[in-house]
Amino acid sequence: METKGNELQVNQKVLLTIKRMGINGEGIAYYKKKAVFIPGALTGEVVEVIISKVLPTYAYGEITVIKKKSEDRVTPRCPYYGKCGGCQLQHASYDFQLDFKKEIVLETMERFYEGRMDKIEVNNTIGMDNPWCYRNKSQLPTRHDGDKVVVGMYEHDSNRLVYIDKCLIEEEGLQELRSNIALVNQKASLFKGDVRNHFLMAKSDATEDEMLEALKKAQAYDFIMEKGGLNASIEERGSNFSGGQRQRLSIARA
Repeated sequence: METKGNELQVNQKVLLTIKRMGINGEGIAYYKKKAVFIPGALTGEVVEVIISKVLPTYAYGEITVIKKKSEDRVTPRCPYYGKCGGCQLQHASYDFQLDFKKEIVLETMERFYEGRMDKIEVNNTIGMDNPWCYRNKSQLPTRHDGDKVVVGMYEHDSNRLVYIDKCLIEEEGLQELRSNIALVNQKASLFKGDVRNHFLMAKSDATEDEMLEALKKAQAYDFIMEKGGLNASIEERGSNFSGGQRQRLSIARA
């Protein structure tokens, strides 16, 4: 694409050298003194980029070809990397990631610290023996897919859900929960019948043991047993149960 003078244009292809890393894990290069932010690029790499967005003082680009790869570039382990917006640096070695975190601290200190930087010593980042399966908290967006509930993560800077069966940075206990997630309406509504039939509507081959175990997990076992167990009667819309009890029974059924 032809350019107007020295200005970058959207869809223009340029060859750039990555000078440093941005705080969000993107590579930063310069074109005529204008910063260009390039996701997926590493310091020292030479990349062919197509410009995707141009603003007065900086621009964004997407890699089309890596002409010169960094020695720190690795193949991401996660099959969803690049689609899921959860991770930004799996294409970099772990040592590179640790150094990068130290650089962020140094750059922040140099920018905001009013004292003498030569009096400050920043230690190396302490890494993990195994930098996988360590995250003990996770927020999981959910969607209905037919009669199933699917979980995943949003694509970067969007509300599009990427379905994920397994996240490599989550603790394995969290990963096991993914297959047991269901959506229950805040205002649970039950139909007239009995508890057993409610379970059979959700899963026609559910066994009595499975039903009782589901009641226990939903903390509904005690009050259902008091009302007659699996044969307990349910009035229209569950009117003979409190709102909290209706929710727990709905959770157990799900």
